[in-house]
Amino acid sequence: MRIANPSIIGQDLRPRMAGLHLTIHACQRALSRTGLDAEHLRSFIAGGGAVILPWQSAMGNRIRTYHLLYNLEHDAFFVAVLAHHPAPDASPCIVTVLTQQQFENDAGPIAVARLRTAAFQALDPVSFRAWELRYFQGVLPPARYRVTTWFRRDDDAPGARPAQMVFHNAPVCRDFVETHSLEQAAGHPGFLDWYRRQAERNDLPIERVVAIRIADTHPVELDISAPALTCSCCSGKGQGMLPALLAKGETQESHFTA
Repeated sequence: MRIANPSIIGQDLRPRMAGLHLTIHACQRALSRTGLDAEHLRSFIAGGGAVILPWQSAMGNRIRTYHLLYNLEHDAFFVAVLAHHPAPDASPCIVTVLTQQQFENDAGPIAVARLRTAAFQALDPVSFRAWELRYFQGVLPPARYRVTTWFRRDDDAPGARPAQMVFHNAPVCRDFVETHSLEQAAGHPGFLDWYRRQAERNDLPIERVVAIRIADTHPVELDISAPALTCSCCSGKGQGMLPALLAKGETQESHFTA
């Protein structure tokens, strides 16, 4: 098993997930370990409900990838193992389902951020908050927001997929998100200055930005026109000037769906 990029795994698998199927062994393990019937498990993963973990392995000419999901009835996490042939038109197959402990015995602990994302994708907002309070024994961990920016390269051929750049630990408070929503994060005090510094430090071509998303668990499209807003945890207001920073780019006219 080796480290792998979940985004690249997702890009490769996404157009082939409609044909996702299970082996007989996987059907048996799904029912005995998760309590989920095979079709429920298949449709949940095929629909993007599982979290792709940053590992992969190889067996013969097939790559194996690992997909984390949460089941409320068992209050437990599981990892579905998918095998897929490198041929672009080959459908992936679920070959087995592991308990969290079985997977971690080989790969080590799964990051808390990925556990939270898997729980978030399986639960409604009220149930997710209840799960967080129970899992973290009443003390919620600091939210670590990440911002993903898609942009065109100078040498991109027409129709080429935009490149992406991820900035971590955006300065946004949990109370602000609960008051205004995560989509409004551009209006948080200090966000614009932070984004500008990150863009300059990483040579992000602002004039060629086509989309920006922000995420704690599940990514949402950042409202670049968000007004300056107050935050109960911070002094002052946000600058609310992200559209001016991106004025020469395409972001306000074009959106890219990852």
